[in-house]
Amino acid sequence: MSASRQRLRLEIADHSARHFLVRHEVSGIESDSVELFLPIWAPGSYTVRDYAGFVVDVSVSGPGHPHIEKVESSRWAVTGCEGRVELEYRIFAPELGVRSNDITDTHAFVHPPATFLGVEGRLHESIDLEIETPKDWKVYTALEERDGVWFADDYDRLMDCPIEMGDHVEREFTVAGKRHRFVFNGEGNGDIDRIIEDTQKIVQYEVDLFGGDPPYEEYLFILHLTGGAGGGLEHMDSCVCGWPRMDFR
Repeated sequence: MSASRQRLRLEIADHSARHFLVRHEVSGIESDSVELFLPIWAPGSYTVRDYAGFVVDVSVSGPGHPHIEKVESSRWAVTGCEGRVELEYRIFAPELGVRSNDITDTHAFVHPPATFLGVEGRLHESIDLEIETPKDWKVYTALEERDGVWFADDYDRLMDCPIEMGDHVEREFTVAGKRHRFVFNGEGNGDIDRIIEDTQKIVQYEVDLFGGDPPYEEYLFILHLTGGAGGGLEHMDSCVCGWPRMDFR
């Protein structure tokens, strides 16, 4: 594990209630207070969001007697800090979408701006993320993994890396020497081989059009097969798409 001064742990607290549990440890605090926030934005989505409305049961612990108080609609202040605090809170995840959180019996999707608090004045710091999943589930994300811990260079990087969990169909292909992974959440009437073949052709064409050298080391496609809704959200080296599961033919 790195020497990050911020460590996150994510797990599914309650499948039936559709709650994530987040623990956020912040060390190296040099004053007696720290301010945290949840974004009202999402990378690539140009609308103000009320993600803080899905935060419940916020608490804080640590040396001394830290106290947390909500000071604005999407901001919290922790006072009484003595070098380190650990926040614990739940996130309600009721909606399958490309910019919202979702939990079902077969998968979980984490939209980071709706999930992880930022520490004011410390957005440049690296962050370690541990993820606990149900048995046989895998984690699919563009974040770098090191010995079972995922790593973000800074808060912006964390915000730009959606996370899918489950036991899903996963395929991959190579373009310009770069690995491209494709993860399918759900089942439908699509031909997976055809989807992969067509996607590879599109990627190859775009790479050739822009000079032949993709601006990433690896790319992840996450596809949610839905009951009717669709959409897409692009990120630096991943994307999340939604498509009605029976609308491929």
